[in-house]
Amino acid sequence: MPIQQLTIQSNTGVNDDTYITDSASASNFGGGSTLSIGHDETGSKDDIEDFDYRGLIRFDVSSILASYTILSSTLTLFYSSGAGSQNMTLARSADNWTELGAT
Repeated sequence: MPIQQLTIQSNTGVNDDTYITDSASASNFGGGSTLSIGHDETGSKDDIEDFDYRGLIRFDVSSILASYTILSSTLTLFYSSGAGSQNMTLARSADNWTELGAT
């Protein structure tokens, strides 16, 4: 089978993205224009409140046949706040979620 390239772009409207945070565990951010990720320490030195922000991104890969073998993939994200580069960990979600329903 010949090698084929599939490009999935986030601006096509078929992908979902949102974020969840323990600082607002009942809130949904799927309608927002940003995807917050990372760790935030706020409060005084004696009363630090730590908040984690987890980004959720879903791609429609239904056009990839089960018989195909994925040789490689690349995900490019742009960091628009803060200074320097940031390391991120990516993991597959074991739970189903929707862009406007994740909390």
